[in-house]
Amino acid sequence: FSLLQSPSSLLQSASVCCSRQSAVSCDSYKSTGLYLPPLGQCQYYHFISYCVIIVTFRPHLPFAVPEPFFDLYPDASELPGPKFPNVTINAPLVAWHGGLHGNSFNNSLPDIQSQKLRKGYYAAVSYTDSLVGQLLDKLDELNLTSNTIVALWGDHGWQLGETNLWKKMTNYERGTRVPLFIRAPWKSNSIGIKTSALASSVDMYKTLASLAGLPEPEATVQGQDLSAILDQPPLTGTGINSYAFSQFAKQRISDGNPFGVCTQCQRNQIDFMGYAVRDDLFRYVLWVHWNKTSLLPIWTNIEGEELYPHDNDHGDDFDAFETINLVHASKYQSDRQRLQAVVIDHFSHDH
Repeated sequence: FSLLQSPSSLLQSASVCCSRQSAVSCDSYKSTGLYLPPLGQCQYYHFISYCVIIVTFRPHLPFAVPEPFFDLYPDASELPGPKFPNVTINAPLVAWHGGLHGNSFNNSLPDIQSQKLRKGYYAAVSYTDSLVGQLLDKLDELNLTSNTIVALWGDHGWQLGETNLWKKMTNYERGTRVPLFIRAPWKSNSIGIKTSALASSVDMYKTLASLAGLPEPEATVQGQDLSAILDQPPLTGTGINSYAFSQFAKQRISDGNPFGVCTQCQRNQIDFMGYAVRDDLFRYVLWVHWNKTSLLPIWTNIEGEELYPHDNDHGDDFDAFETINLVHASKYQSDRQRLQAVVIDHFSHDH
């Protein structure tokens, strides 16, 4: 099977450029599914600099991957289903959306259906893992490992039936948290270390520019340079970022319930916007009505709020958190007010 099956015809032709001090050779290769071998076929093997951007379509739907990756796992009936298959307790209606194969707000998928879908997802993740392994092997083969930065991250999270949610399209931890790996071999203190530091995808541009020794991006570029974290990765606390943010738009659907995801709608078709902030102890989500004329949130017209404690969350059990909305619990009111102010301040400057 191909090392990378391109998800779009836009990627069917790729340009591979190899630089040296006195010349640049840039040859176009028709994609055969192998993304790194052309790099090894370049005229010049001693690079001044290079950047290779690789996109794997899996584990996106459909879960169509070679059969050996399904064989890594037992029969679907033997795999665990969601521990909490019903909707989040006390969550506002606007936070939920329909998912796969006809689940509804009051009815989650049958166990065997959830188990089959989960097996497909596991197989797709293993397939992608094998592609990453082949990429790293190729870097070894070309003697490029010691001076190559490798950064791997996802564009969104994924829900597998927990709290009766599937796919992405939420502000929950499972829908927004992504894997992030950065390997800079000369940053020896970071090797094999899992840090508690908060990071966002928007941080990657500045981080990679810094690690590569490039000029600092202009001030208008958002995000934080995380490269210092690799020198001394914190094991507790949030690191450079005090917060991580996300947002998702929703539309009303025909029965009046605000369940419709707004993945392709225009900004003047949005009915609600959900804004989320995550710190080291909580996830807070504020759902507000959207002004279709000014194209701005109406902060005073609140549709719903959510608050989920994340103390003792080490990132290894996504079933253990965000099952009960505790935004009205008396002991959390100061945290609710604090995080609501953080959300409004951040997103008021981000439109």
